[in-house]
Amino acid sequence: MNKKIITKILPALGVIMLFLVGFVINLQPKESADIQSVAMMPEIENAPPTPTIKEVTYEIASGDTFKNILEAEAGIPHDEALDITEKVSEVYDITKIQAGSIMKFFFAKEAFAQTTYDIDNKTTLVIKRDGDDIKVSEEEIEYEVRQNQVDATIDSSLYVTGTSEGMSGKAIIELANIFAWDIDFTTNIQKGDSFSVVYENRYRDGEFAGIGDILAARFTNEGEDFYAFMVENEGEKKYYNEEGFSKELALLKTPLNYSRVSSQFSFKRKNPVTGDVGSHRAVDLAAPQGTPVESVGDGTVEYADWNGGYGKYIKIRHGNGFVSAYAHLSSIDSKIKKGSQVTQGQLIGRVGSTGRSTGPHLHYEVYENGNPVDPFNLDISPSEEISEELKGEFNRVKDLFSSRL
Repeated sequence: MNKKIITKILPALGVIMLFLVGFVINLQPKESADIQSVAMMPEIENAPPTPTIKEVTYEIASGDTFKNILEAEAGIPHDEALDITEKVSEVYDITKIQAGSIMKFFFAKEAFAQTTYDIDNKTTLVIKRDGDDIKVSEEEIEYEVRQNQVDATIDSSLYVTGTSEGMSGKAIIELANIFAWDIDFTTNIQKGDSFSVVYENRYRDGEFAGIGDILAARFTNEGEDFYAFMVENEGEKKYYNEEGFSKELALLKTPLNYSRVSSQFSFKRKNPVTGDVGSHRAVDLAAPQGTPVESVGDGTVEYADWNGGYGKYIKIRHGNGFVSAYAHLSSIDSKIKKGSQVTQGQLIGRVGSTGRSTGPHLHYEVYENGNPVDPFNLDISPSEEISEELKGEFNRVKDLFSSRL
């Protein structure tokens, strides 16, 4: 079993006493001042040392079990390790511990005192000895949060520009997700577009621990400005535009990352397979075989099966009279069946060339109140206006960040 153990010894702290020296000034008539010193207090000997705390960091290896780690790394006897494992199981499912994750052990006078395991980037599992008892709890991870701002103009791509400005891949993806209802980041990003974003960097024990929330952002695409301001309410975080409407719309701009539009929405197009001229009331989005396809909105699956020349085909009914359809898929996700509920952004299938098709692409259709419409020219109103009770907080956030964007 491969183990990576890093041991750090926190040295005992010596006890330092500061002694005061007093001065008494005795004034003599017609004579200069005579300074007398007070005797120094005797030094305290044999002060008790602070107990040595040892920290051991262990990287979980494939095949490890929670009990075995307690025995091998903490030196806990078999029976006690079983008892601790049972107590932990009442709080957290220990079968979910992952290889490569870190467990930290703390020892006082060489005896086990505590261990911690990060469940995710928000919560840590704490197992602590309390006298003869063991206490188990899930605790919120405390971070030092620092704001960071990036202002940049795109000269090649959003990703290249963002990384050159020091943004992490996660921050760039989050920025694109926030504006996904406004901008098609696959094809609409142009040289000269710009963005400004204020976001959190998190630090733990002095070391960078990843990004936090994007607090506010502006994205200028083809000369048009789009804004986003984050408002938090009872733990739920949402983004609103400068007018206080939710950034989330009923339908996403596109259901996948595609390389090009191979056929536009048209009422007169030559069919590449048959050569016939007719309407093409959809858009064909060329993409590599197996590219993930997502539902553009929440809804109910009306059809998910083979559909003649469309090959493997999915049809989803959304709210407000919209229906979306996806054809020529190489596969349909196992969760997608007639009658099943889907959420916006959920994986529903993968790009293919099934049915009557000349190569891998997604044939993407949208219907509004039963009529086929161009997916790239949809007029979808904002889905939600901020509530009256949150308008004060929204205005505070907007005023705080608007001048910086």
